[in-house]
Amino acid sequence: MQTKFKAYTELTFAMIIAGSSVVVSKLLVQTLPVFLASECSLIVALTILVPLTCMTKKDIPKIGIKTISVLFLQSATGIFIFRVFLFFGLKFTSAIESSLITSTSPAMVGLLAFFLLKEKLSLNRVIGIIFVVVGLLIVNVYSSATISSNINSMKGNALILIAIAGEALFSILSKMTNNIPPIYRTTLITLFAAVFFIPFSIYDILHFDFTKINYTAFLSILYYGTFVSVISYILWFKGISKVPASNAAVFTGIMS
Repeated sequence: MQTKFKAYTELTFAMIIAGSSVVVSKLLVQTLPVFLASECSLIVALTILVPLTCMTKKDIPKIGIKTISVLFLQSATGIFIFRVFLFFGLKFTSAIESSLITSTSPAMVGLLAFFLLKEKLSLNRVIGIIFVVVGLLIVNVYSSATISSNINSMKGNALILIAIAGEALFSILSKMTNNIPPIYRTTLITLFAAVFFIPFSIYDILHFDFTKINYTAFLSILYYGTFVSVISYILWFKGISKVPASNAAVFTGIMS
């Protein structure tokens, strides 16, 4: 019972921080290009994670190609796909609408846990998934009826939904790497993501006017790199290692 309580506490705080990323992301995309903003936050994260990993290197186990592949997929889905589609989506829709879309995360994780991890899909979860689908339809119909730039809004909502799908797959893959310490896992997926973003961020650097950077963007990068990219991932990895993915899925709703 105490282990579960600790896990639920870690998952709760992880998702509270992750939820704040929507607002911070909105601030970032108003000033910085998407790929450059992501790369900068990942560099901040690595300056914290690499020393932490070196301090705990005695606890680092040997990992094989299969585990590396899972971590690679986690980085691609939970960081690269999630951030790219979230950041671009926020260019077209509001933070409020995007928060409503992120509330679909528990249903997505539940479905993926059923198909990929063979976890049971309860009647309550099935009902919840149905409500999620209905809710998505209402959000998009409401948007098209009340917002003048409804096409852009719906486009943004669709991009946010893809981002959440990537985050859901990340959560499922987390169950496959429980033998790796949370800090080491976070360092590896962050390193992979930083490599993914390099060519795209170079393009942004060549086409961006750096005089547009303000204190808000600078502080947002520091916050995203420290809290969202480091603390939330470490807490998430710690929590999900102790409970079924379908249970952890409930906490992803806190993001909204």
